[in-house]
Amino acid sequence: MPWSRALAAAGGLPVAAHIGRMRQALDASAARSGGAPALVVQAPPGTGKTTLVPMALAARCRGRVVVTQPGGSPPARPPAGSPR
Repeated sequence: MPWSRALAAAGGLPVAAHIGRMRQALDASAARSGGAPALVVQAPPGTGKTTLVPMALAARCRGRVVVTQPGGSPPARPPAGSPR
């Protein structure tokens, strides 16, 4: 699915409002780096980072779009009853 159709389908995702700025940042990064752009997107779960952003950025650049996700955040404190 082309990113423009994905954007229309996922327009309610919070990240959709920022796609234009991300694409501008990617272009600026490419200009500074001589064609090897990098962009880090950090946002809460459920905002559309994995659903929408890779398609929108892949349509803008040559090469690969690499998506990583953390393995999960460590708990703020040990669960009750666990050894310390």
